[in-house]
Amino acid sequence: MTASPQLTKEVWRKIVFSFMTSEQIEQLAQQKKLDLAVDLKEIGLFRALISVVDETYNLSIYTQAKAPGGAPKAAPAASPEATLGAVPSAATPPVTAPPAAVPPAPSPSAQTAQAPAGEPGGSTGAPAAPRSAVAAALQALKDSKQAAAPKVETSQAPAAPVAAAAREQAPAVPEPVAPTALPRVVAAEAPAAPAEAEGPPTPPSKPAPPAPPSTPPPISSAAPPAPPTPPAQAAPEVSAPAPAAPVVAVTGLMPGQALGPPVPATHPYRDSDVQIDELLSILLDKGGSDLHLHEQKQPLIRADGRLIIAHEKAIDSYNMMAMIESVTDEKERALLFARHDLDTSYNLKALSRFRVNILNDTRGWGMVLRVIPFKIPNWKDLGVPESARNMAFKPHGLFLVTGPTGSGKSTTLASLIHDVNQTQYKHIVTVEDPIEFVHNDAKSCITQREVGVDTPSFARGVVDVLRQDPDLILVGEMRDLETMSNALLAAESGRLVMATLHTTSCAQTIERIINVFPEEAQSVARTQLSNSIVGILSQALLPKKGGGRIAAFEIMIATESIRNLLRENKPQMLQTAIETGAKFGMKSLDQHLLELVEGGMVQFEDAYAKCQNTKNFKALEAKLKGVPVAALADE
Repeated sequence: MTASPQLTKEVWRKIVFSFMTSEQIEQLAQQKKLDLAVDLKEIGLFRALISVVDETYNLSIYTQAKAPGGAPKAAPAASPEATLGAVPSAATPPVTAPPAAVPPAPSPSAQTAQAPAGEPGGSTGAPAAPRSAVAAALQALKDSKQAAAPKVETSQAPAAPVAAAAREQAPAVPEPVAPTALPRVVAAEAPAAPAEAEGPPTPPSKPAPPAPPSTPPPISSAAPPAPPTPPAQAAPEVSAPAPAAPVVAVTGLMPGQALGPPVPATHPYRDSDVQIDELLSILLDKGGSDLHLHEQKQPLIRADGRLIIAHEKAIDSYNMMAMIESVTDEKERALLFARHDLDTSYNLKALSRFRVNILNDTRGWGMVLRVIPFKIPNWKDLGVPESARNMAFKPHGLFLVTGPTGSGKSTTLASLIHDVNQTQYKHIVTVEDPIEFVHNDAKSCITQREVGVDTPSFARGVVDVLRQDPDLILVGEMRDLETMSNALLAAESGRLVMATLHTTSCAQTIERIINVFPEEAQSVARTQLSNSIVGILSQALLPKKGGGRIAAFEIMIATESIRNLLRENKPQMLQTAIETGAKFGMKSLDQHLLELVEGGMVQFEDAYAKCQNTKNFKALEAKLKGVPVAALADE
């Protein structure tokens, strides 16, 4: 009987991988000492592959190996391996290859030359000089093929040439990518035994390829169990597929990974519970921006930039779960319990929309909700400079709105998109996480896509948008290299791309984009950015006198001198160019802060806390305190 090639390949590849760390597998594959494309059905190559693992990690699966030239070599002495440790050679009995996979028997001379280490038929003698285990095994295989070829007297081909021909005809198999941290297995472990097996294993009638355990089980090195010999089975029986594993929700899900079943709501509000709609109404009544909810804590709201208590009662675990279930559906809860984090949105009747982030910390579940008004504010009401508004009407290029978290970037972009929608006939496509402001078509056609729902990522969403005939592309956030690279390509393709970054100045924004690229690609990225950038609007929010908050802006317009500074890699000179570029509509953040202080809009202390260069505020501080300018110059 012949063993199933698919079963033999899957079982033994997993055994080999369980003995190796990711670094060792990559090293063997790069040095061409481990050929993953070998047809493991052939017994010669099968034994050679096991010999490589045996000699490399001193597992003593084979007790002897044949040295080049026909001289036998004793098993290598145990050495302190970094990952597997040493095992006495007597602890592990020799492994006998399954009789089902033995090729046609060659002549006695060829059989002697091909016998692998520790098998009947192999020669014994004085040990040879120590050498690389991998090289020794491969050289032994090469010598066995050379010695076997001229001594075959029957019409059957010897095992080694057959294996070589099979290797040449086998399709190329790509080298597998090892996981970040493969489980380390103690050398004494029986490689084919499942981690959860108890007692002596019973050979199944239809063995299935075992999956590597997520964590290595504790194995005693004193009395290691002998590796079970795979029973000879007919090909149709052995190749039966294993039953599918049940779907289990785990943390750290990758894109496309299956979730568990939908999670129904099981926590209806009790009479004593605080309902989330009640807290959101309090948030809106006080003119707040954010609602903070955590187990065992009182609800907090952020109003005018400061956190205040919204309700005197602390939220218990049941009440928090009832709130979570009221703002999520069954599919979202399955994702939440798998990842312990979720971004979604929630509508409160006809009052407002909220961006929701649900999280898990050391105390339990928590939730933060950000107010997203149904009515999109006008750009003039936000104080956006007209020079920045004009950049939203450029036919192509890259326009960035930057600032720290909570500085109003999304609101500014929404007001500009709304203005374009009311005045221009364009196709506007947004990629957001999650969708915040909902735009209705006016003169423009607007398509809004949400990451995780309509597209897997920002980077993929930008690529897909290019096939949707867009005029204006809004990227909610440029988080990584791939998204930034795709955004630059989209801007070069003749579309206007608007995006956000978490930076606090225009110069810092340029450096952030360039430094994301590898060093060898930064020169090309700098050229792309200098050609495609149309402007940067950086903003910060400050408490306003009399209540509320007001935005301060820094504006950089991509003039020819600005583009030259980018191409010549002189970001340190951008700040000076911005401060002296008032005739082009540019303005530094410090200049705008000084205007707000002198206009009585904000307190001096609040503006001073947001400024980029404190020297710019010395003269104003002296003026406010009544200090003569001459005395200030003497300091």
